Amino acid sequence: MTVLRVDSSVRHEGSVSRALTAELTRGKQVVHRDLATMRGLADAWQDAVSGGSKALSTELADEVFAADELVVGAPVYDFGIPVALKAWLGLLIVDPRLNPSGGLGTALAGKPVALAVVSGWTYEPDGPLAGWNHAVPYLRRIFADVFGADVTLHVREGTVQKAASPHVPV
Repeated sequence: MTVLRVDSSVRHEGSVSRALTAELTRGKQVVHRDLATMRGLADAWQDAVSGGSKALSTELADEVFAADELVVGAPVYDFGIPVALKAWLGLLIVDPRLNPSGGLGTALAGKPVALAVVSGWTYEPDGPLAGWNHAVPYLRRIFADVFGADVTLHVREGTVQKAASPHVPV
């Protein structure tokens, strides 16, 4: 069983989201995709949607299809997902196998996807930041509704005790 582990934290040392994706893939055969080290993802997406080369889109989609399971690390930056993760998802959506014109929700039907969402802040329902974590609903919508995957959510919040701003990488 092959697991595609996708990390997007800009931090390598001390990253809670990377630690969580490592924990979720321990003991499994892993193919690792580190989006934080890939340069030009946004440019590749722009090129692909503008009718240019879709080579990277195809390569990334092939990786997703080849895996039996996905584990996606998503630190919450500025109340949403990192730019690299957004560009990766955009490149997947460009591939017609993942976003067929006939409808949504079938390309990865039943494929297990574990979302490892980590935030330095907490977003409890009665707290001052309730409803501000836009990463979770966005990722659920893409993986469950657009791709049709079987999504499991793993959330760790409050990983930074005294952050001066929500811009602390996790």
